[in-house]
Amino acid sequence: MRRRDDGYGYDEVLSRFHNPFELADVVRAEGYTDVRFHWYNYHPTYPMLRGQFEDRAYREAQMALEQEGTWRGMFLCSSGVIEATRA
Repeated sequence: MRRRDDGYGYDEVLSRFHNPFELADVVRAEGYTDVRFHWYNYHPTYPMLRGQFEDRAYREAQMALEQEGTWRGMFLCSSGVIEATRA
């Protein structure tokens, strides 16, 4: 298990994961239409490797990906917002 200085491990974070390719179907099943995803906080490498890169170089790589806008965002981002219309 990975440990940070404060004693908590990244792998101790509790989350509900969904297959990104099926996420639109999950949202539609709840009665929404016009489903769009907005991904953010791109990771140009695994988050656990971030410390191996200079801060500026890492941030520039993140910003270069910010307007990427394709399905890759589902896998390169740690966060996203769902925009949808209630049917």
